[in-house]
Amino acid sequence: MDSSLSGSALDMTIEDATSRLRDWVSSHVPDATVNLTQDMTSTEGINLYLWQIAPEPPQRTTRTTLFRLRLRYLLWVSARDAMQAFRWLDRLIFQAMMQTDIDVDDAALSASDWQAFGIQPQPCVALVMRIQRPQYAAQPIVTQVPAVDFRGIKVLSGQVVGPGDVPLANATIDVQSMDMSTTTDSSGRFHFRVIGGETSYTLRCRARGREMVRVVTAETAQPVMFRFEALHSLFGRVVDARSRPLAGVTVEVEAQNLTTETNIDGDFHFPSVDSLNKAQVVARHHRRTRKVEFDPRLNNGKPLLIQF
Repeated sequence: MDSSLSGSALDMTIEDATSRLRDWVSSHVPDATVNLTQDMTSTEGINLYLWQIAPEPPQRTTRTTLFRLRLRYLLWVSARDAMQAFRWLDRLIFQAMMQTDIDVDDAALSASDWQAFGIQPQPCVALVMRIQRPQYAAQPIVTQVPAVDFRGIKVLSGQVVGPGDVPLANATIDVQSMDMSTTTDSSGRFHFRVIGGETSYTLRCRARGREMVRVVTAETAQPVMFRFEALHSLFGRVVDARSRPLAGVTVEVEAQNLTTETNIDGDFHFPSVDSLNKAQVVARHHRRTRKVEFDPRLNNGKPLLIQF
């Protein structure tokens, strides 16, 4: 089976999305039972639990309104062999992070959540999928064919790709100077027909929680390529002047809206850091601040040491 989830989010039901996610999990861990459970004390196997359903802001164009739902599934493993459970989790989480149609998120369950479920806290992540429905605006009945000067119409087109130039479907593209928006097809491609008169057009692309802007000159109007690089993992440790670990230190990646705190061993971890630019990592401890530069291309896979 293809490692991606087949099918378009358009007109997909919650049942369709859940079935496709279950089949995707089964394709990567064929030796395990996949349970679509409403009982958190489920039997042994890989468990998927639809935890939250949330609407997203509608995307509007002059002719279409696209309504979206965000489906958040909890994924955890029940197994007698703890090491087998860890192997299954490792395989599924990393495979999901490579997908263009699944987002991997921190499950963020509190102790009271686990207590309500009636089970002990255990390793758990959230897999996020989206389904959508279009609503088409009523079109006026034309009784007379209007005269149109096609010489002033330009075509803006392009493609959105992710790591390894894999096409990204359902990415949102809009022309910022106009009330125009569209989504990419299964090949990651898009196109607009716009009326001429502008010297340039600013296109904004949003995909998987990330955003990129390109400016197209009206004279050339060449196809635009939006290429999102891979996200990198950033981890490290905060220590004092004697190299002793510091717990509870606030660590932030500037300009990426990422914040965490060090654990009892002084360690911190950001699983997904934008790889396009160098980043400033800021640690704050008792009104003292330390800044360290992180270059994803040089430091990826190496721990970052911050010393006060």
